[in-house]
Amino acid sequence: MCIGMPRFIRNECETGVFHVMGRSIPEIWIFAEDAAKQRYLRDVGLSIRKAAAELYAYCVMSNHYHFLIGTDRVPIGQIMQAPNSHIAQRWNWEHDRKGPIWDDRFKS
Repeated sequence: MCIGMPRFIRNECETGVFHVMGRSIPEIWIFAEDAAKQRYLRDVGLSIRKAAAELYAYCVMSNHYHFLIGTDRVPIGQIMQAPNSHIAQRWNWEHDRKGPIWDDRFKS
């Protein structure tokens, strides 16, 4: 993808069930500490409840995550925006750095 090009629109799933995954940039292990995983899971849970969605399964590893989320009311991007933004801001603050921590936007 060239710089300045718009992102492709995320396709919404007809079933309303999404396999959501995201990965940090290679030099960052965003979830290396259990406390970071727990904060992130709490934020994802709050976002899912707010959207009246369902979490069927999850796996959070040191540098990436997978969720199986069901939603037919709120776009999946709206559900994941706050948790991904919060953890990025906190990680940068805790490690005195600036810039993106995610390798790309999450996949679904």
